[in-house]
Amino acid sequence: QTSEVLVVQTNSTPNGIIFDAANNRLVFVSWGGSAKIVAVSLPDGALTTLTTTSLSNIDGVALDKAGNCYV
Repeated sequence: QTSEVLVVQTNSTPNGIIFDAANNRLVFVSWGGSAKIVAVSLPDGALTTLTTTSLSNIDGVALDKAGNCYV
């Protein structure tokens, strides 16, 4: 079994993560005000902010078969 650091710094406090197989990425939500939903590309570890919400302290994330994100 091996492990590898994919992302050294997320610039937020991740608090819920899910594997998005259709897009080969991880999606995580964050803690704090104006919480972000962020994608991490598995091939290269690049971070992309999918959206910045008006929510605080998101505590989990789910994706449906159409790729919609629920927090």
